[in-house]
Amino acid sequence: MVKEISISKILETKVNSNLSLEENFNKIANDLAKKFELKLCLCNIKGGRRWSYIAGYSKMIINKNKIKINDNLGIIYSINSEIKTKPVISSNQWSQIISLIKKIAKTEK
Repeated sequence: MVKEISISKILETKVNSNLSLEENFNKIANDLAKKFELKLCLCNIKGGRRWSYIAGYSKMIINKNKIKINDNLGIIYSINSEIKTKPVISSNQWSQIISLIKKIAKTEK
């Protein structure tokens, strides 16, 4: 059995309370892109269906993979599953990622 990586412990070291939500998200998104071939884009939700880019991977073409963080924020993601050398993200790891993003979104002033 392969031991699962605790993403929250790794990513929390990247978060800096002196940085903006966008800067912290970019750090997290860059790290996840390197480790998992996961592309994340933080978006402002405007009127339900319109999600406007704020931070993260800026060249997202397909936006059907959406996760709502709160009433105003959400993430769009893309996973390059064709690259077999990178580990796969488990549902527990996804929960850790979402929890961390919610945490840094709450601390935004």
